[in-house]
Amino acid sequence: MSIKKIISAIDKYDVLLGVIALIVFLWSYYNVFSFIALPSPYYGGDYYYQLGQIFHMYESSFLEWFSTSNGLGKRPAYFPVYGIITTLIGKILMQNPAGAMFY
Repeated sequence: MSIKKIISAIDKYDVLLGVIALIVFLWSYYNVFSFIALPSPYYGGDYYYQLGQIFHMYESSFLEWFSTSNGLGKRPAYFPVYGIITTLIGKILMQNPAGAMFY
């Protein structure tokens, strides 16, 4: 297919869709990469608790994943499935715990 045929097949709606997609992408890119860290404990303390739980799972064996990172012998305060899934994805993709939380 030649370039002339491709250009002639593009109509105004395709161009409009492309411009909207570019604007949304640039807006998202600017907003996401302006983040410096996870939300502060004031607004997102649960993120830091989960990060501690994921660090605990990274450093412990699989059999200890259901124990809590805050105290040995206590039950977890949150359902541990999120931490387990995040830990598995992070280990498969070779990410650090904070990087795994963004996936």
